Amino acid sequence: MAEVSKHPAPRGEGNERVLRTYLKDLLFVGKLGWTPDKLIVGELFDLYAYDVVNSLVLYIETKTPNSVTIPRDELEHFEEKLVRLGTCEYGAITNGHRFLFYRCFIKEGAVVAERQAEFDLDDLVNQVGGNKLPESSTKAIQVTFEYLTAGKYLGELEKPFAEGYGRVVP
Repeated sequence: MAEVSKHPAPRGEGNERVLRTYLKDLLFVGKLGWTPDKLIVGELFDLYAYDVVNSLVLYIETKTPNSVTIPRDELEHFEEKLVRLGTCEYGAITNGHRFLFYRCFIKEGAVVAERQAEFDLDDLVNQVGGNKLPESSTKAIQVTFEYLTAGKYLGELEKPFAEGYGRVVP
């Protein structure tokens, strides 16, 4: 009988797939109102969310939750990818411990990704457990989740199509 060799998991794959599945199923579909047909999850693109006209509007990158920090080079890689995508309005990177939220916009003819909010999810759990969520945490959560809800992208159009979607949006 042939001996089976054991190989370590690919770099950075320590439970990242599980985290990505939780984000999609429990958060985006379960709490934020997204339908599965507007979400794509996979290794190369982590989590993409599409609007009512199937334009990419959100990009969420997941990192291994086996580490409580996200290395600077991985943050830089995420920021570069978010800008290169071109049509995303918002993006986030998380490892299940930290959550960093970005807004994309055009500045001087180039797409720019600017960090809007950052919070430590472990800290939030402890703060909620002790009934002591500070105002700064509340604001970070509101800023972030306001733009992650499906209604912003899949709801009824408040403006005519050309006015709301007939423009190039970063």
